[in-house]
Amino acid sequence: MGELPKSRHKKKIKTSFGWLTCPKTHPVVQAAPPFQMSPYLQERVCFVGQKEVYQEASTTLDELVGVAVSAKQIERVCHHFGALLEEAEPQGQPDSETIYGMVDGSMVLTRTDGWKEVKLGRLFGAQAHEKGEKRSRITASTYTAHLGSQAEFLPKWEAELAGISSAHLVFLADGASWFWDWATERHPTAVQILDYYHAKGYLYDFANVYFKDKQVRAQWIEQQQDQLFQDGVDQVIETIEALAHRGVEDRLARHKIVTYFRNNRRRMLYGSYRSRGLLVGSGPIEAAHRNVIQHRLKLAGQRWTLAGAQWVLNLRVLRMSDCWNKVVELAKARKQAA
Repeated sequence: MGELPKSRHKKKIKTSFGWLTCPKTHPVVQAAPPFQMSPYLQERVCFVGQKEVYQEASTTLDELVGVAVSAKQIERVCHHFGALLEEAEPQGQPDSETIYGMVDGSMVLTRTDGWKEVKLGRLFGAQAHEKGEKRSRITASTYTAHLGSQAEFLPKWEAELAGISSAHLVFLADGASWFWDWATERHPTAVQILDYYHAKGYLYDFANVYFKDKQVRAQWIEQQQDQLFQDGVDQVIETIEALAHRGVEDRLARHKIVTYFRNNRRRMLYGSYRSRGLLVGSGPIEAAHRNVIQHRLKLAGQRWTLAGAQWVLNLRVLRMSDCWNKVVELAKARKQAA
């Protein structure tokens, strides 16, 4: 391609083919503000930027498509589209099957506030949960992530639940009271399940304090687990309270587990849940922490601005929710608005 004559009607634009000089009104490679690059390249920049450290993303673009985009420019583009996604419409879920809703927190290191919690929500239909011989997998999920308080997270989460009947919802989480208070108020007919492995952890913590003999301890824990899977949480509480008192440490451990089980007793009917084919463990949200948050935002040496982390999270949840078409549409819309 020969060099085109300079003209005020022509401009240079960065594309997936490199720098091109073309008419400003060219329908294919016209730049979309505020960046001097084509909508397609902007979308590709966002894709690699949400997946890799910005410097590595720059190298990836150069090696795969031969386009030099600096790490700083990739950061700017990701932040730009991540900010736009704050106002994007929620994805929504079908209202024809059981929908699981799981929420948990994961810590991210920030520049100004130190370690700060990201609230992460995961929605998926029961039909998306496929059981394998050794492990299960979830074929499709919708994620919501917010770096900040539950008061800021919950409206985003609620928007994703719009249109879903409470009767189709199953909330599965740990013992965080703010989440269960919200669920009870906003979705009173939804099923609420306390993650079984959190309950099991409390059994282990108490038994490690109370029983010094390993064999006795293991046998006692197994008996209480059997009770829990027979909807016997009240019997487990009675068993713990009936044990002889052995000092201050024992009293504190006993109070902790009894309070936790009493506060969540209606969420611990594990026998009934399993007979209905429902999940009782929050493994899917634990896996989501790794795949959505940690694989990008908790790499060695990373410290984030609050806004920068949120904007990359917005891109990450779209990618992991298989809704990347929103970024493609946004890039095209910016060109059309120019």
